[in-house]
Amino acid sequence: MDNQGSTTAGAQIAQWDCVGSSEQLWNIIPSQPVWIIQNQYSGQCLDVYQGRYQNGTKVVQWPCNTGDSAQRFNVVLRGTSSCNADIYLITPWAANFKYVVEVSGQSKNNGAPIDLWADWGGGNQRWTPC
Repeated sequence: MDNQGSTTAGAQIAQWDCVGSSEQLWNIIPSQPVWIIQNQYSGQCLDVYQGRYQNGTKVVQWPCNTGDSAQRFNVVLRGTSSCNADIYLITPWAANFKYVVEVSGQSKNNGAPIDLWADWGGGNQRWTPC
């Protein structure tokens, strides 16, 4: 995931080719019993836009606030890929596993937005480390 180098609060997260730049690096911080996901470049956290848990809601970056339920996520191991990389599901804690973080429209293009959608098992809803 990448926020296209933006440091602006509310910038929508987007998919981009993995190059290992700081814009693409995220710290997963335990905040029991959930996780806070912080971008290393902007210092801001993954956030469900306006705390709306429904299909198509944008996933943005926002100043970190461990008390904000829109910034709490479950990161769940879902298996291993053919190249032995772990595969994860990222789901908003407040949505009780009903919605997951995904690449919108199953796009494979750079710049494709990241949003929430009901978990249907799609590859666009599974994440592996670069």
